[in-house]
Amino acid sequence: MMKKVLLISLFIWFSGLSQLFATNPIPSYNVLVTGRANFQEKIKPISGNSLTDEKRQMNIQTSTSSPTAGFSRSIIVVKVYRLDGSALKGPYYLICGQSLSVAIDDKTWGVDVVSEETSRESVWTSSDLTVN
Repeated sequence: MMKKVLLISLFIWFSGLSQLFATNPIPSYNVLVTGRANFQEKIKPISGNSLTDEKRQMNIQTSTSSPTAGFSRSIIVVKVYRLDGSALKGPYYLICGQSLSVAIDDKTWGVDVVSEETSRESVWTSSDLTVN
């Protein structure tokens, strides 16, 4: 019972999150983030029996908002979550300029980014075979 309440609460929270903030598609590259940004994959059509358990990576690359801005020690908080609210990974704390790869499955995922200062974020997925 408690697990159902938690899952419903997470679903409502993530649904509200996507409506409060502009949502960027995944993949997105060099998106200007001031404060908070949300990135989401397109919802995949439900197919009968999925025989594949595709292992993928959610990749997040952070950078300063301007090439001339120099080095920044700004902290960026990243959360990776399933759009259905059934899984949350993070929070991960990055310094501007760092990158992050998080293992995900074949479900539909989103990324929530909170930045102390204006930054540029790139978010994309890759299969395990293409990650360096």
